[in-house]
Amino acid sequence: MAESLAEDGSLGGARAPRWGIAGRWGPWALLFFRMLAGPAVFLLVAGDAPAWTIAALIVAAFLSDWCDGVLARWARTVTRRLRQWDGVADAVFYLFVLAAAWQHRWPVLARLLPIVVPLFLAELLVHAISLVRFGGPSSTHAWSCKAWAVLLVFAAIELLALGQAGYGCWLGLAWGLLAETEVVLILLWARRPPIDVRGIWDLAGAGRRSAHEPEA
Repeated sequence: MAESLAEDGSLGGARAPRWGIAGRWGPWALLFFRMLAGPAVFLLVAGDAPAWTIAALIVAAFLSDWCDGVLARWARTVTRRLRQWDGVADAVFYLFVLAAAWQHRWPVLARLLPIVVPLFLAELLVHAISLVRFGGPSSTHAWSCKAWAVLLVFAAIELLALGQAGYGCWLGLAWGLLAETEVVLILLWARRPPIDVRGIWDLAGAGRRSAHEPEA
């Protein structure tokens, strides 16, 4: 079941945070690592680094995305701000991935433009709707987006590390369009900033009530 956020934005107001400094700042450290991993990936691709180093950093960024949420829940330090910045960190990382592909894998990326362009516009639309409706970034963490995060790892490795545009790229990008479409619908439907909404059915089942709060 979902838990509500306390007035200060923390998860489960009745439970005190644990693990001290590690529990409070560990999730933020992982989040900022992911943001810095974006420029690092760009530099590795620009420097024609070995494929395994590029792939390893992409995987490390994905693991940081998974671990920050796990650590925050275990330490009871989940906040609305952390959830929102988690989504910002994802966007920053993949903007640098896209920039690296644009600058250094253009012949491969050009073949993917029919799906990359609408996906990029959909991402801009998501942020625009979130800004206009809720005054800042939201973080739905829909199941479709979680699946997309996994598929994007394979797509990014295939594109940047291997210099190919195979099934991994096409599947990851096509799924991304589906996920972004669902997020747009969630943002238009919800009355409050949607945090940890599993899917559009969460809102459909409750009419136009407020979106679910972070899960336990």
